[in-house]
Amino acid sequence: MVLSLENSASLGGLENLVREMANVRSVEHGDVAAELSARPDYSSIGPKFGSDADNVAQIIENMDHDTVQKLDRREEVVVDGFDIQPGDVKIDSNTNEEFGSTDLSAGELHLDMAMTQDIRREALTAELARDIQEARKQEGLEVDDKVELRLSGDTDKVNDENLAETVNTSSVTKGEVDQKKGESSLEDLQVEFGFSRNG
Repeated sequence: MVLSLENSASLGGLENLVREMANVRSVEHGDVAAELSARPDYSSIGPKFGSDADNVAQIIENMDHDTVQKLDRREEVVVDGFDIQPGDVKIDSNTNEEFGSTDLSAGELHLDMAMTQDIRREALTAELARDIQEARKQEGLEVDDKVELRLSGDTDKVNDENLAETVNTSSVTKGEVDQKKGESSLEDLQVEFGFSRNG
């Protein structure tokens, strides 16, 4: 998550809360490369430019990035003899497709939506942990009851250490699952699991 805020201290000590609530790995401050484009605000250019409003609208729609950037910085520009001010345009910020973006009252928020291998691994492990916890509950196991866990399928995409801590296992073995208790999937990945109570 990248925050472009007017005041980088706006979050104060809330970064950890934002990271946890939004389920993101990190919160960074800065700018994300974006292509700016402008649209005419007809409610402004109509009365202001009268019969030239259509010409001005076309000029605004064809503005290059640098000119739009000036308007975004609240500067006025002169193009083909027309004095165009920030209030005459609506500015759109088009970021890379891997980013989801939204405007905030004090800036912008950009969320990197790219699914890296590490994130896929974490997501599959979290999904698997939830499903195992649910299966443990259905089996009547207590939270402190240790189990011997067996996994099959895309097990190389599972973080064994995180999984073992989350579901209270004494061991995690990979191979054929004898007594299948359930399965977890994430996109094209699938893992079957089974477990037995330890002792």
